[in-house]
Parts: sequence; structure tokens; C-alpha cells
Amino acid sequence: STPEFAPEKKTISAFDRGSGEMRWYYGFDPGFHHEVTSPPVLVDGAVFFTATDIDGLGALGDVPKRDD
Repeated sequence: STPEFAPEKKTISAFDRGSGEMRWYYGFDPGFHHEVTSPPVLVDGAVFFTATDIDGLGALGDVPKRDD
């Protein structure tokens, strides 16, 4: 089922660990990386996930600067 806040969209949502309140959500565009194939993982403030329609990882949020 689709959530009330994003009708007709598949989403990834983040919830506050203590209160359970939704912090943010991302609605996928239909037909583009909308079938998440692994549990999303939070690392340094960015959410990483794998999906069926993209090669590699998707990332939502600020990805930390790479240290050389």
C-alpha cells in the first residue's frame, strides 16, 4: 500500500528512533530505481540502498567528502 503523504508512490522513509515520528521520506519516480532490493543503510547521514533498475548503489542525502 502507498502512504497517505505520497499517494501512488513507493517511498523510503526515516523515523525518529525514540518517538517513531517520521523525519523524512523520498518518493521514487515511477519506472526508475523503484524496486529496492536490500534494506536501506544509514552511514554518515546518507541513506544507501540497492535497486533493480540501477547499477551499484543509490544514495540519498549528503555523502561525506572522500579523503584522499
